[in-house]
Parts: sequence; C-alpha cells; structure tokens
Amino acid sequence: MASGDSELVKRALAGQRSAFAELVDRYRDAACAVAYHYLGDFEEAQDAAQEAFVRAYLRLRQLREPGKFGPWLRRITASICADLLRRRADRGVSLDAEPVAATPSPEEDLDRLAARMVVREALSRLSQKARLTVTLYYINGYSHAEIAGFLELPVATVRTRLRRAKEHLREEMIPVVTDVLHEGRPDESFTSEVERRVFSYTATDNSQGVAITGTSEAVSEEELVRRLSGKGYQVTQVLPAPRLSEHRTREEREAERRETTARVAQMILEQAFRDHAESIRLVRGSGPHAGVTAHYLVAGTWHEVMAVPKYIWAPLRGHFAELARVKLRYGVAGGSGRIQYRFQGKDRWLSATFRRAVIELQRT
Repeated sequence: MASGDSELVKRALAGQRSAFAELVDRYRDAACAVAYHYLGDFEEAQDAAQEAFVRAYLRLRQLREPGKFGPWLRRITASICADLLRRRADRGVSLDAEPVAATPSPEEDLDRLAARMVVREALSRLSQKARLTVTLYYINGYSHAEIAGFLELPVATVRTRLRRAKEHLREEMIPVVTDVLHEGRPDESFTSEVERRVFSYTATDNSQGVAITGTSEAVSEEELVRRLSGKGYQVTQVLPAPRLSEHRTREEREAERRETTARVAQMILEQAFRDHAESIRLVRGSGPHAGVTAHYLVAGTWHEVMAVPKYIWAPLRGHFAELARVKLRYGVAGGSGRIQYRFQGKDRWLSATFRRAVIELQRT
C-alpha cells in the first residue's frame, strides 16, 4: 500500500485533490478495518473512517513523512475510535455490549445479522494484535507486505500472527469471516461522503479586520457559519470544497486563483473607501512565516488594518497591476498607473506604484 504514497501526498498538497482521492481509494478498506477492530460494527466503522480521512485531509501538511501516510491514517482512525468508545462509556453502555439493533433493519436479513454476530464472536477470541491483522487480511486481501507497512511491523511478524490466528479459527469459519468482512467494506460512495463534509470559506476577523480563507469540516454550511461566527468571524462565503475525485484543468485552477485574488483585492479597496483612507500601502513581510499587511493612511496617520497570507502576494500584485494597466518586471513597474474602481455607485480613482515588496495606492 505504501508504494507511491509520498508522490500522492505531495500532489495533494500541491492542490491536486484527485491525488487525495487516490489515497482514499487505496486506504478506505484499511481504515474501516481498523475502526471495525475497535468498534465491532460496520456502520460505525465507516463513519469513523470517513472522519479519519476528513481529519487527514485538513491536517495533511502536518504529515512529516509523506511515505508513511498509511500508518499516520491508522493512528488518526484509532484516536477517533478511542473518543467514540469513551463517549459510549460515559453514556453507561458496556464496551462489550452488542452494537445496537438486535432486530435487523429492513436492508439486513436474519442470516446476514447472524453471520456478523458469529464472526464478531470468533474474532473476539483472538488477541487484539491478531484480530487487527486478520481483519486487514480478510477485508481486502492485502498482502503480508502491505499489512506490515500499514502496521509498521516486520513481514515475519504479520505472517506469524496470521498463521496462529488461523489455527485458533475453525477451518469452516475462515470462509464466513472472509465473506462477512468483505461484505463490510465501504462502497464507491465512500469518497463522495468524505467530500461532502469539507467546506472552503472566506471570512473576516471582526476584532482585527484580518481576512482569512480556509478549509474546514462541518455537517453543513449553516453549522460552519455558526461555528465561525461564535469565534468572532464574519463569514463572507462558504462553498463545498472542490470534489476530491474531480480532475481540474490548469485553466480551471487558474480561474479559481484569480477569483480568490479578486475577492481579497475587493475587500482591501472597499474597506479603505469605507474608512476614508487617503492611501493604501500593501507590504510584504520578510521571513518564512511573514504575511502581507495592508496599511491605510487616515487623517494623516498610518493604521495597520488587515493581514493576508504571504502566498497571496504575487497574484495580488499582478491583479492590481492589471487594474492599473502597467506591466511588472521582477515586481517593479516602469511607471505609475491609475486604477478606476466603482464604490457605492461612484467611480473612485487611485494612482498605483509598485516596488519589490510594497504596493502604494493613493486616492486621486
């Protein structure tokens, strides 16, 4: 399973969401196997596995070794299951109790429910280490080497665990275990369910006027807006994140980048006009973590009023240069330009000057 993970992670970090979709397809059975190992219920396991992929997607930059995505996902899944088990214990439910529904749902006949209960009982007689190894082996047919990589174990250890587990399981139980675990695998809708829980948003910090864009998990757009509003943010836009499985062309990615840049530029200009700023100065900070700050000259005094991430500097500089109809060379324009902007029904004019790390916009 680890082959090519590093490349897929790097591509996903570069914005190729289809690369993360490949990781979901590659590891969804393994994540469900880990969750089933802890929870003992396929429906709960799939929910926990989806949660694990959402967290992995949002925290992908925290993964220090891209080639170890599988073990990292395993730990995330185990942590989510531990939280679920703690909440189950707090509700006074025995951890050894059968998970919900002694009566089958309309979609589940008695034979299938009986088979699941028999398999759960058979697996419970194995040691925890052997149970997880067996679940991984039979849910998808992963090879010994793939399981070893996912569990971060020597191949010989995996082989020994499987051999001993098969000795404890009766011979006639092996086909039943295989069928039940294989049947419990997530279907093709799994990836779309992961996608459905991720949103992109644009907001402004009400206390500092800081413009932010981000990606977050939420049950719905409304729930995300409530959560951000409770933290003091004014949400200006919430959109479903682009589909993980969607292959976007270079032109589509470029259009999305231009749209984001235009929104930030509009926010900077309109806030300046509302504050009756005489000049706007955008300054790129130095250092790896420095951002871009917007300063407004109001009544003869400069005020730092807004900050945006550093990565927006180059497209923002290009956007203002395009508005001013000047050409940039190494971030510097040969001469000043003029920007015409319509605000509250009136045309406003600004002169624009570009230096390497500063953009000066002055009302005329």
